[in-house]
Amino acid sequence: MTDTTDQTKTDSNQVVATPQNHARRWILIGVIGLIAACAIGFKLGYPRWREFRASQFRDGCRKAIVQKNWEVLDIAANGWMSWDPKSDEAILNAAEAAKQLGNARRAADLLGMVQDSYKGVLQALAFQGEILFGDLNLPYEAEAAWKKMLVINSMATLPRQRLIYFYTMTLQRHKMVQLVRESIDIGCEPPEAYAYLLLSNNLNFTDGVVVTTSWRKNYPDDECFEVAQAIYAGRNKYDGDEEVSEKSDIAPGDQKMAEACLKKYPSNMEIISYFAERSIYEGSAVEMITLLKNAPPEAARDSRFWRFRGWLLNNQGRLSEAVEALQKSLELSPSNWPARYELANILRAQGKTDESAKHSAIAIEGKKIEKQLFESPDARAISRKLVEDMVTYMEMIGEDSAAKAFRKRTKLDKPAAR
Repeated sequence: MTDTTDQTKTDSNQVVATPQNHARRWILIGVIGLIAACAIGFKLGYPRWREFRASQFRDGCRKAIVQKNWEVLDIAANGWMSWDPKSDEAILNAAEAAKQLGNARRAADLLGMVQDSYKGVLQALAFQGEILFGDLNLPYEAEAAWKKMLVINSMATLPRQRLIYFYTMTLQRHKMVQLVRESIDIGCEPPEAYAYLLLSNNLNFTDGVVVTTSWRKNYPDDECFEVAQAIYAGRNKYDGDEEVSEKSDIAPGDQKMAEACLKKYPSNMEIISYFAERSIYEGSAVEMITLLKNAPPEAARDSRFWRFRGWLLNNQGRLSEAVEALQKSLELSPSNWPARYELANILRAQGKTDESAKHSAIAIEGKKIEKQLFESPDARAISRKLVEDMVTYMEMIGEDSAAKAFRKRTKLDKPAAR
């Protein structure tokens, strides 16, 4: 027998297909389809709208730049950044506006925000570096920007050029020489690199006092800048350059700053080297002994200090040891012509006249080239004759890879005879 109660419950749970239910179903399907269509349309149309909006900002910035209306550029670029904070184009335009409106600090900060993946990142970092280095006198921040450029593209020449100049001006000779040789090896050296390489044992700039003094305003306690400033002050006479004298309160040839640095930084290699040169000039072996005792361990990798040791040993009559020290000096830096000249004198005293004459001739050539380089107004604009002499000299002292690269860069045809 069938349970009529259960049968009734089952029948009541079944949905009866009515015209109203059928209409609702199609309405639901239509709503879902409309939502899907809107989503697809948004997905396809939104990027186009964003590009259209970006093009409006871009055109506004371009017009402002053409008209040199920096206030309008500032408004347009910052509006662009507010709408799209990650837009590198917007950031660059905002940086340009800030720079033109005299806000170099903001311009530099903005340029540092450009993403590494952006196609114009190297130009942005180069611009940032120049602002930091020139406008703001913040060379260490500029150094960081240039180093970042090399991380992004190790073959970039501009950051190498700027870093080489910075290390040379601040007498950071080991960093300079290392970067010059690395740049030569990969074919990305600036043209002045060869001059700095040959002058690495006797770096000097006539505007060194002015430049380092301006840097010290932002880094008053920096040892590197303080020592460089003191050395330039003591070494340079400014050659009657009134403009240089007017830009600095430091008296030309003043030795007080250098003496203060020696007391403050007794193990600084540059200040020790400065006074060691004076010891040789004055013939003071006692002062040389004191200076060399304070030299740090890294002095063992510096050609100049082996020359100082050689001079002292010669002064003490220990000729064989002096020869070894001077040979080590030339091994570390073949262009150290004073060490070569000292070696020639000792060899002559030992009766080794042929070897002495060879070293003496090379030393004379090195001294002549150094003098001509110092007399050149710009290390990047030296005469063709001096270039030829530099290549010949490099080949004479065994700087074969540098000579080959310099010959290639300057398109000199035939190797010079040794």
